[in-house]
Amino acid sequence: MTYHVRFPHYCVSILYTSHYDKLNDKDIDELEDMLSRFSSPASMDLETVDGFFAALHCCPDMIPPSQYLPEIWGGGEMPEEDSFEDDKQANQFFSAVMQHWNNVGDRINKDRVFLPLVDDEAEFLAERWAQGFLQGMKHAKGDWVDLLHDEDNGGSAVVVYALAHQNDPDPEIRSFEEPASAEKQETLLVHLAASVTKIHQYFEGQRHFNARQAKEAGVIKRSSPKIGRNSPCPCGSGKKYKKCCSSQTLH
Repeated sequence: MTYHVRFPHYCVSILYTSHYDKLNDKDIDELEDMLSRFSSPASMDLETVDGFFAALHCCPDMIPPSQYLPEIWGGGEMPEEDSFEDDKQANQFFSAVMQHWNNVGDRINKDRVFLPLVDDEAEFLAERWAQGFLQGMKHAKGDWVDLLHDEDNGGSAVVVYALAHQNDPDPEIRSFEEPASAEKQETLLVHLAASVTKIHQYFEGQRHFNARQAKEAGVIKRSSPKIGRNSPCPCGSGKKYKKCCSSQTLH
């Protein structure tokens, strides 16, 4: 597979996309190999992870790694056959994943135009990226429902659904009668960059409000019980929480 940060034809500008160059081929290949170790049909490849992380960065609530990391290998505790051989291998994986998390955050927060990382060789362009984004939308569902029902901004999510279901066998789920042609896929991808940027902007005020509330309260808002630093990490790595997700950088 060949992954690229895609440049829609109308917005190609190095000045506006300063963080794409941090995605070098070596890092991409290494993370792709690490992700391929997981055997669950629900596990994510790199393109899906990129879309998943983009949705989480758009989300108005800060989602802790203990909630979203298990979804990468298919949910729940990591299967024994997929577990890491030692702490070094686990550290390499989680460091690479969090590096990509931070890169998605840079692309979506700091660049003028967000550019998704997609597999150029896929039969259906950006399909898995959009499916990952929809999976990320399952967090803070109420806020996403508000977006979808917003008359001025709800349409920004339409392109995500169109790409995610472009090859769905059910014509009632697809946005068009036949599976999307290559030309149609490229057109949808052009609109995707603008749509994700608009979605991120829609939640911006709420993200700042939630962050300020958490800071004033002196705590990070939790939706799960507090985890002891010496307790096993809920992500399933087998390491102590203080040496795993607790030490990772969040947005």
